[in-house]
Amino acid sequence: MKLPKLPDMDEFVQQGVAEQAFWAEHLPELERRYPNHLVALKADGAVIAHEKDLRKFVASLERLGVDFDDVFTRYIDCDDRHVFL
Repeated sequence: MKLPKLPDMDEFVQQGVAEQAFWAEHLPELERRYPNHLVALKADGAVIAHEKDLRKFVASLERLGVDFDDVFTRYIDCDDRHVFL
């Protein structure tokens, strides 16, 4: 996502809010279906690519002709991690 010019900041913030709502809706199902995978989804929630390996993931998107700015992407991390402070 590119940083906007100042007059476009409201639209940029709204896009961020929409993306957070999108992930809140779809993340539980993605965690069940694609644990520890990188996933790319269309705005309607359709998964268009998923891979465990970053290089393969990027290659899949390139093969499909998909621009990263046109899809939602995320690593679905399902591993428990313990941090001791």
